[in-house]
Amino acid sequence: MTAAPEARSLEATLALIEAFVARERGALREPLTPDTELLRLGLLDSMQLARLGRELAGAFGVTPPRGALTVEDFETPRRLWQCFQRFG
Repeated sequence: MTAAPEARSLEATLALIEAFVARERGALREPLTPDTELLRLGLLDSMQLARLGRELAGAFGVTPPRGALTVEDFETPRRLWQCFQRFG
């Protein structure tokens, strides 16, 4: 199963991450950017990393190999997008 190309854009990935963070943490003070430091700003915790990874995998229509995603991959929305590009 492969996601439609528009679902795989950086903008669509950013929107998905922003919606996820807002749902998990409440309304954001300002919109996320591709380079927002998600971990440094405390926008994601370890449990949320796993849930976000599953949500992105579903949106991208891919199943990352076990252990393919590291904590560092969640540093910014851009880095996550780049990671999932490799899996598709």
